[in-house]
Amino acid sequence: FIYYSGTAKSYNGDWMCYDEDNDHIDVIPINKIIKKWQNRPNKNKNQYLLIITDTNYSGIWVSKMIDRKLLKKENILIQSSVGRDEPSLEMTIGEIKPPCWVMQIICGKFT
Repeated sequence: FIYYSGTAKSYNGDWMCYDEDNDHIDVIPINKIIKKWQNRPNKNKNQYLLIITDTNYSGIWVSKMIDRKLLKKENILIQSSVGRDEPSLEMTIGEIKPPCWVMQIICGKFT
């Protein structure tokens, strides 16, 4: 189960998180999450990954999931908070810099 609420790129839905230590934005593409899932230890056909993405343009990831048949091929489900071309509420409020712990988990710094 992965939940992310924050900022995403408008053209591909990739997550963007601010790294305070290095003062830059890290990007987490859907492909990075899929590869981590595919390379997990002790995998079996009864395991599922649920990704809930509460970001602007998060519907893009749902479209990618459907196009790539990720549910059937990889047991990955994605729930988005908005449609493919919709900004989220944060886009109307101003810039929000989400924490980078999501990036650290995806990259394997926390196991």
